[in-house]
Amino acid sequence: MNTELALAMIKGRMRDMRYGTKDYTTTFKHCVLQGAERREIEAYNELYFLEHDPEDVSIRSDFGFFDLSFPRVNELKYEHQGVIQLQNLSASVSHVRFIQVILKQQAKQQ
Repeated sequence: MNTELALAMIKGRMRDMRYGTKDYTTTFKHCVLQGAERREIEAYNELYFLEHDPEDVSIRSDFGFFDLSFPRVNELKYEHQGVIQLQNLSASVSHVRFIQVILKQQAKQQ
């Protein structure tokens, strides 16, 4: 995943959900996790898209999980919402970069 692909996915996802470009805003969120740190992000009116493939980090949310170290995984999710749980699986500092989509209002139904 890279920034350009994530932004294209966001545009398509918002269109599929019937949100226009004025109904949401995007920003970057760079989380720095200390060794073995666990952190929760509450994202009920937001979507978080991974902007890269973080190593030594486990990410779980209502949409699924992303963990490159999990041996029996058949799908990794780059889109997260709800309670997002981050866990640094390393003793070293790890970085997780998201593009955060903040919904401004409900889309008009046609």
